[in-house]
Amino acid sequence: AQLVGGGNAAGVTGAAAVTLTNGKVTGGVYGGCNSSGTIGGNALVTVTGGTVGANAAHANIHGGGYGQQTAVSGDVTVNIGSVTGSGNSAQYSGSATIYGDVYGGSALGTVNTDHSNGGTYNKTSVNLYGGTIDGNVYGGGLGDANTAALVYGDVDVFQYGAILIARYSQGLPSSGMIFGCNNVNGTPKGHVRVGVYKTTETTGQQRSNAENRKTNNESDHTYEMAAVFGGGNQAAYIPDNLTTGSTEVFINGCDDVSIHSVYGGGN
Repeated sequence: AQLVGGGNAAGVTGAAAVTLTNGKVTGGVYGGCNSSGTIGGNALVTVTGGTVGANAAHANIHGGGYGQQTAVSGDVTVNIGSVTGSGNSAQYSGSATIYGDVYGGSALGTVNTDHSNGGTYNKTSVNLYGGTIDGNVYGGGLGDANTAALVYGDVDVFQYGAILIARYSQGLPSSGMIFGCNNVNGTPKGHVRVGVYKTTETTGQQRSNAENRKTNNESDHTYEMAAVFGGGNQAAYIPDNLTTGSTEVFINGCDDVSIHSVYGGGN
């Protein structure tokens, strides 16, 4: 079963929003339409509790739709967990468990297609407030060998403390990573920002003490996240404006952040 903000091969004239606070979704969560259709306004996906996917059968969360013929005209926002307050008094929470990847963009479709506001496209935002993600996070969309999942606007991906479970295969990370751009094929066309404010250890994970983290001996270190990339995962970043288009990665302090590798570009 899927949780879809839009219609099944049918569009929505205005905005669309989908919220998961409890229960189980086995087939994925989408802010846009299924198969085909356009969201004429903004799309909002909020996942604060419950379970998406399963350990043996992963399912993804997308701010956009599922299918090459789907689109979101306006802004796309994906919130994993929730925030109360603001600034230094902000409190972040979330109990959802996600077995799969989180995308700001769509699966094969497009988002941020409206640029009627003085020629400026809309924006895609992914906010990781809380919960557990057994997969990776992408600001862009998921393409395939023949289809580029495009994000026409700017992209923000901000990590405020959600747990990303780092897994490795033959010494290379396969999960626990954040990418500002796409997976497999496609690109954001605007500016891309990835910000990490806090990482969180998994249950039973022993984080290295402060002195060990200062050494150059890799065996002394443990990490709460595998990697952060400003770019995509085997998907090139190609902005419309080569002068102003860029990827930026912000790591905000070391006391609350534990990441094995950080790259401004892609994988």
